[in-house]
Amino acid sequence: DGDHTREGTRRDSVLAWTMLKVGGVLLWDDYLYDIKPDMKDRPREAIDWFLEAYKTDINVLHRGYQLAVRKLTMPTGRDSSASGRAGER
Repeated sequence: DGDHTREGTRRDSVLAWTMLKVGGVLLWDDYLYDIKPDMKDRPREAIDWFLEAYKTDINVLHRGYQLAVRKLTMPTGRDSSASGRAGER
């Protein structure tokens, strides 16, 4: 169980994605977590950002309190380094 903050979840998601093989599954817990009043302390915005940023590279397998995606391809046009910064060369 990782960081629940927006920025922590975003960072962890991108780093995990770089290590995941094509066909692998990335799973987030607490997608609907709403105990903290401030959205920056919840993972959902970061997960939604990830889904949009990688929409051509994923297949959503499940969306509920947990969310699971399968990696379909290696992304093109994005840096695959651990920094996860798009377009950096």
